[in-house]
Amino acid sequence: MIRSSYTLWILGGIALLIIIAGACYLWYQHSLADERKAASDAQKLLRQSEIEKSEKSKVAEQAADAPADSTLPTADKQSADATALTDNTEASQTGAPAQNAETAEVRVSKFGFGPYPELPPDFPWQDIFDPPYYTENPNMDEYKDNPNYELMDRLWVELWKRGEKVEGFSTRRSTGLFYPTIRGTVYVDWGPRWKVFGQGIGRRIRYIKGHPDDLAAIRANRRDDRPLLESDIPSDIKILDSSEGIDPYTFLDLPRP
Repeated sequence: MIRSSYTLWILGGIALLIIIAGACYLWYQHSLADERKAASDAQKLLRQSEIEKSEKSKVAEQAADAPADSTLPTADKQSADATALTDNTEASQTGAPAQNAETAEVRVSKFGFGPYPELPPDFPWQDIFDPPYYTENPNMDEYKDNPNYELMDRLWVELWKRGEKVEGFSTRRSTGLFYPTIRGTVYVDWGPRWKVFGQGIGRRIRYIKGHPDDLAAIRANRRDDRPLLESDIPSDIKILDSSEGIDPYTFLDLPRP
């Protein structure tokens, strides 16, 4: 009798565990449903964004390769203008001065820097002066009203034309200068020499800008018991003083605000 009751308790416990496991599985599937739907929606939005960026990039590439006196449709009117030219292949470009004016107006700086520069064919960001993530992202509202961002873009294009493969930009309020992120080059402010027991060991690095990989290599050479020193910088990295940054107005021959 005792054994029979014990067996029933065991069977009951197993049945209860099965019920609990089944309930947990159903709850898990239900909880994942919303996440799967959100992921699916996010993937659709990402694909749509990539398509829009691709279309804008194609239009920008056409603008960069076209001769100066040609007329190109804007991104918003490309489809309609293409249809019109299909219906009337002999349409004269001289009959659309308003469109020329509109295109020129779109491609001129709002900060008084004049027309945007022509982009090199190999420049990877052909929509750099009209990136949708700046105009549509509320977190980037600062971009619209801060000329420094456009100055960075203009410097980026000009340096690229000169063969400098710039990977980023930064600026420093205390100097007003701009610092291109170029692999193998760092900008440094020096502090007083680091001394141990009164003996000078090396120049202290007070401030440094550069490519993240270069900065990681420099910090990897630092010992835990001291600050960054000049000797921590690998010999294959070019060292520039922070005063050697770029004055964008002088470099680009632009009017100062």
